[in-house]
Amino acid sequence: MKRAAFAVALGLVGCSAPAATSTHPPIEATYKARCGSCHMRIEPGSHSRAALETALARHRNRLRLTETQWGELVDFLAATDGGAPAPAASVVE
Repeated sequence: MKRAAFAVALGLVGCSAPAATSTHPPIEATYKARCGSCHMRIEPGSHSRAALETALARHRNRLRLTETQWGELVDFLAATDGGAPAPAASVVE
């Protein structure tokens, strides 16, 4: 009886799913939830960093994000050069 219980317990442990890990940055969820309610969302990588910083400056009063989130949003959306990560955004206020 003990062997059967042990085998069942061992089977349950062996069948548990591994913890889910996300490869998406946290800002992506914010982007999907908040951007596009007033206009079409832009595709990440389709605009230059300079164009995004100019466009996003107009959204600061409507879309309340922390400075860190603004930088992450620009990093997430900005086109990269040859697959290299985009440089960190500089935020000027």
